[in-house]
Amino acid sequence: RAGHCCGVLGLLLGAQLCRLFTLANLLTPNTAVTILSATTTGDFKIISNQTGGPSCTGPLAATASCFLQITFSPTTPGQRTGTLTLTTTSGTITSTLTGSATSTTALALNPNQLDFNNVPGSTALQQSITLTNTSATPLTIGAIVSLNPSFTPSSTCHTLAPSATCTVTVTFTPGFAQASGTLSIPVTQTLNGQTTTTSYTATLTGTYTTQDAGLQILPSVANFGTTPTGTLGITRQFTLTNLTARQLAVALTLPRQFPLGTPSVCTTLAPFASCTFPVDYLPTTAGPATGSLIAHATPTDSSAPLQSLAYMLGYGSTTGTLSIAGLIPHAALNFGLPTSGQTAQRTLSLTNTGTGPLTIRRVTAQPPFFAATTCTTPLAPNATCTVTVTYAPINLTTQTTQTSPLPRADIGTLTLESDAASSPDTITLTGSVAPITSASAADGAVLSTFTLSQGSLTFANTGVGNASTPQTITLTNTGTTTLQILSSTITPDFTYLSNCTTLTPSSSCTYSITFTPTAQSTAPTRTGTLQLTTDSATALDFISLIGTTNSAPLIFSPTAPDFGTVNVGSSATLPVSLTNTTGAPITFAAYTTTPDYTSTPGTCPAPGSALAAGSACTFQITFTPTATGTRTGTFSLSTDATTQPLTLPLTGQAVASQLQITPGELNFGNVPLGSSATLSVTLFNAGTASVTNIAALVSGPNLAEFVITGNCSNQTLSRNQGCTVSITFTPTAAGQRNATLTLTSSDPSSPTAITLIGTAPSPGTFTLTVNGAFTATASVPSGSPATYALLITPLNGFTGTVALTCSPINPGTYAACSINPSLVVLNGTTPQASTVTITTLTTAALEPPTHNPAYLALFGLPLRLIIRRRRARQLLLALILTAIATTFTGCGGKSTNLRYTPAGTYQYLITGTSTNGTTITQTVTLNLTVK
Repeated sequence: RAGHCCGVLGLLLGAQLCRLFTLANLLTPNTAVTILSATTTGDFKIISNQTGGPSCTGPLAATASCFLQITFSPTTPGQRTGTLTLTTTSGTITSTLTGSATSTTALALNPNQLDFNNVPGSTALQQSITLTNTSATPLTIGAIVSLNPSFTPSSTCHTLAPSATCTVTVTFTPGFAQASGTLSIPVTQTLNGQTTTTSYTATLTGTYTTQDAGLQILPSVANFGTTPTGTLGITRQFTLTNLTARQLAVALTLPRQFPLGTPSVCTTLAPFASCTFPVDYLPTTAGPATGSLIAHATPTDSSAPLQSLAYMLGYGSTTGTLSIAGLIPHAALNFGLPTSGQTAQRTLSLTNTGTGPLTIRRVTAQPPFFAATTCTTPLAPNATCTVTVTYAPINLTTQTTQTSPLPRADIGTLTLESDAASSPDTITLTGSVAPITSASAADGAVLSTFTLSQGSLTFANTGVGNASTPQTITLTNTGTTTLQILSSTITPDFTYLSNCTTLTPSSSCTYSITFTPTAQSTAPTRTGTLQLTTDSATALDFISLIGTTNSAPLIFSPTAPDFGTVNVGSSATLPVSLTNTTGAPITFAAYTTTPDYTSTPGTCPAPGSALAAGSACTFQITFTPTATGTRTGTFSLSTDATTQPLTLPLTGQAVASQLQITPGELNFGNVPLGSSATLSVTLFNAGTASVTNIAALVSGPNLAEFVITGNCSNQTLSRNQGCTVSITFTPTAAGQRNATLTLTSSDPSSPTAITLIGTAPSPGTFTLTVNGAFTATASVPSGSPATYALLITPLNGFTGTVALTCSPINPGTYAACSINPSLVVLNGTTPQASTVTITTLTTAALEPPTHNPAYLALFGLPLRLIIRRRRARQLLLALILTAIATTFTGCGGKSTNLRYTPAGTYQYLITGTSTNGTTITQTVTLNLTVK
């Protein structure tokens, strides 16, 4: 790929202009090429002046660049074209060259433009212009001047005969800024007896300053193209040249997303020497990424330091999507008109609307707008985080006139950089601040900013399980207020130590970052970020990290065991293999695991023993969750092969079974000998895990009379599923019969015991049924009564009185149970009926108010005074009725408060007991559901 600066150039005929061309080898895959030839056509020629970088001849390594200079020397007026052709072993590259020439009839300047570039050789400080008399008469050259003192002309030009030449030498003295100027050359000519004076000009530019004079980076502009985010892009080679006669100590500063390809390069430069170094493109955010590569050079003779920079550009591509809620489409985020010293806030919700994880990398605003964010971790699909922007303006005035000063309008931009396709998302911020009067109108604006000494760090090759030499990044508070570093997070394969918490203005803190590649990846290149959250104008920021590693001496398989879903209280075990990839035995020191996980060596060596070279073993890791949710952990293995333990990330999902069993007791009531009755128990899975291994067993003194006739055994109940277990009672002897139903399952609280009760009435007894059975269920709205029909039937000629009572098993709040009649008399043959009513509404009296004496006074009036006439009698009756109604409802009576039984399921026991002779007791169960 060839880059060039020649566009349409305007030159006087015979003048000369030089431009620098760059050829970069960006072949994919990376391949070295050889430049066979470089040629031009037309009025364009290649010259061999020094550029500071390698010339475009011979081999050109992959990702490297070479440089050549081309001059434009027009020979005829008008538009001129030509071609630059570079022939290489990988093909031919051409570039079109264009220029424009203007004819002159008196004086030609060659060149008519001087560019003083920071390049090796004397042309950086001194260049010449050749003046040629192109007319047929002599020319007189006047005093040549430059209005810019950075350019000093000198000349011996006085009188030029036709076709004669002379030279103007211009010396450039760099200053604190780049310079430009014009060289003015007055020329006097006498033609046909008439004398005229014409001023010819030449353009002068100085492209460097005293700060960067003597140090050069090539290429000065590098485009890294487009790369998917999270992927390591292309590498570009840069050449750094010492243009001085002094020894230089060099330090390079890299912007975020553009780390060095290899660390510790170009640390020193001998006089007039050059070095090359690679820079990678590591896009972490989508969209355009720009930055400046800065070389700092300190001469060993303690003279003034030097600095040079190059501009870099790349573009991150992605398919992620981000939506921002809290904005009016196509409108600025407006904060209204607070008074100076007050604040206004707006909150935006950021949602990942894509199918993969998305990360917000940087959040920036400009004072007096400040941002805070919860977007500090990657967002899963459909996950949301927030950015809160605070408008905190200061506007002080000393104006005391009656005319109120106008509010000040503020405008800023909130920039959200992420790995979403829309990045960077920019939002305009507007607000106005009403001023307040102050004794001093000094600017009270708060500036909250910081700088980082590096935007990217590159670590030397470090083996898996080892730690690199730490590198330090300095964070400096460059604002006017205290800076809070709220949080710092770093990606796997890197660790950090920091003292960064609170910084006063102008103070600094450090991050010591270490590359610690883990065994969970086999990639030779590891990338990551250090993410910083602060309360400054840059609420969220990051530093790019990159390092290379070799294969681990011990390789895990799998590299990230996932135990899937396991019930709390249960266990799951996975085998993990270890392979010794080295040529020597490795001695194992210790195995450790974090809670919820345990490990056993399996076939692996015990601590103190060795695994032979090239051999493998398998250890066992067991996951026993103690709580629900995602449970993460780490397995660590210390050996003599690495300085740090080899670690393995562990993941499992913990769930819990919760089997609800109702009712807690089965009472079959009276079942005559030779008859049977069936009741059921309902099992319902209310937990987060499936219920398995369900089993039912009857035990107890009368177990043979209680038989399981419907079963849930061997079923699996998913979440919110249920089943029933049915028990049939067939008494074989008179009297009360008892047993126990035991239900077992994968529920951690298993087993559950259910009491079974049934009665077989003796001869000369009675039976008690409800709604024709020994249990009945009613469902009513809260506040409505439930009724049940009881039937007391004599058996074998039973006579006597039976007392009926109601007692709660699981009573309902504010519910009341009543029986009518509660005593029945049996004559030996005829059944008797009774009704049970359960009310779900009750009343409670409130404190009665004081009687109204105005009404009570009416009762003391002598009736004979007001009853003489019929009309008076009617009036008196109306007043008395009104007084009575008011007194006993709103004044003198009691007000009531209704209380309702809450929704739920309740249970009551109805007992029938004989009151004469041998006591006989029968029971039935009432189930009540209140809605």
